[in-house]
Amino acid sequence: MKKIIIYIFIIVACGYAVREIIYGGLRENKFGIFDKYNTIFLKSNNYETLIIGSSRAESHFNCRIIDSVLNTNSYNIGIQGSSLPFSLDVFSAYLENSKFPRNIIFNIDYHINACDNDTVFMYPRYFPYLSNKTLFKALEKRDKRFLGFRYFPYYSLAFMGDNYFSAAMRGFFNMPGQYDKDYYKGSAPIRDVKWKYKLYYACDEAVMYDRIDSVAAICKRHNANLFLVLSPIYSKASGQILNGSSLIQKLKEKAISNNVVLLDYNSDSLCNDSTLFADPYHMNEKGANLFTKKFSEDLRAIWKK
Repeated sequence: MKKIIIYIFIIVACGYAVREIIYGGLRENKFGIFDKYNTIFLKSNNYETLIIGSSRAESHFNCRIIDSVLNTNSYNIGIQGSSLPFSLDVFSAYLENSKFPRNIIFNIDYHINACDNDTVFMYPRYFPYLSNKTLFKALEKRDKRFLGFRYFPYYSLAFMGDNYFSAAMRGFFNMPGQYDKDYYKGSAPIRDVKWKYKLYYACDEAVMYDRIDSVAAICKRHNANLFLVLSPIYSKASGQILNGSSLIQKLKEKAISNNVVLLDYNSDSLCNDSTLFADPYHMNEKGANLFTKKFSEDLRAIWKK
């Protein structure tokens, strides 16, 4: 009986040890997506300007161009596969260790058909960062398995493949991966994917408006500037979005009622050029750089007023 207990203890201890080695390596990454997650969820930051949103925020707003045109210190916390509510949860998790930014650029994805989703895209990426209480609370609310992911090593390890082990080793040896160098201050161009039009119902309006009211009130309390942005969607795709025009108009009214600026680029000439898009909803690197420059110049003009 005593030997069985010892064997069980060794097996459990090995599970925790292996998990901590992998997590430790991921947290050592100084390049790419895990460097970004380290910055958002673990580090103490004092960025003047923060970009919030989904993968469209991550890929459409190039911090190098924003910093150059606006003479600011920006960071992009756009998260792949993020819904509007989860984007704000990520922002709250960022604030657990970091100072409130002076300027917030919030890219609104009005075209998605599920705002308050109960799934988390590529959820094993978050396993090494569950010590961030705000993040853990947001994830556990969406997926009850995160309680097990946090405390039981063999349960979480079962969902982590070779890519996470490789990223951990790169972290220990300070070696960037194939796509890690694409990232600059959290922003990264999207890779071209297959074009596919989808017929979307617009995001639940009540959820969207509640979140906008919430972030506007928080920014007001911290004397921060909030800028809502509708970054470009390919023109033929935007026509597939049900009640899109009505929703954009209501978003403009909501921005006015909260006394914040909304910049709408869905009628911009960039939307008509398919060569600027990786897919109908994401601009490629060339398109994103053109958009970022135009947006930054527009925002600079607003700042001068």
